[in-house]
Amino acid sequence: MASAEGPHDELGGSLALLDHWGLRILAWTTALFCAPLSRTDDPPEPDSFEAHSRDAMLARLGSVKPNWRWTVTSDTADDPSLVYRRQGLQSAWLTSLKHSVDLQALAMRYTPVVSFIFVLAGQIEITDRRTRKTLLIPPNHVASARQSAGNRMAIEPRSSWLAFHIPEQSLRRSFEDLTGRPYVQEFVLPPTRLSEDNGRVSIKHSDRQNEI
Repeated sequence: MASAEGPHDELGGSLALLDHWGLRILAWTTALFCAPLSRTDDPPEPDSFEAHSRDAMLARLGSVKPNWRWTVTSDTADDPSLVYRRQGLQSAWLTSLKHSVDLQALAMRYTPVVSFIFVLAGQIEITDRRTRKTLLIPPNHVASARQSAGNRMAIEPRSSWLAFHIPEQSLRRSFEDLTGRPYVQEFVLPPTRLSEDNGRVSIKHSDRQNEI
């Protein structure tokens, strides 16, 4: 879905999912790139930053993710830090965060976006205000989430995670184009384990395994 020049962290492959009727497998292939932050002598990358104090973290997160009200609940005495990267794709975008502090966030309004969150280290909890259910994404897992007003997100310190964001309208259109069926049920990917084998990443769900 995107290409990048120079060194980058790559996550790409296919994810197979049963549709609403359980008759087909919806599959797509993605290549997600997250280029390293620019060197100090390069022009700064848009929406990418490093922060090393509580005030700087809150100010920059509020700028790049204004739909969330952010709180830093603890400072790490050793080396408080947060690294944020963002890359736009054709009809979606990719973000990554790595931080040494606890983060809390409150969604201010509904946004019609589906986010696939890959937790590499640490843990993320997202509580849905409407259903009062909590989505827990442990390390080495991926799950989908939505931004609804009042939802709360809690992220452990020393966490590292990637998120692939796609507008629900684009997801709906892709689903209907690929399956020939109407998108009548909200898309949900429950926490699904990632595993590594010889440098490749696999997504394991139920009794199926999809290699990346």
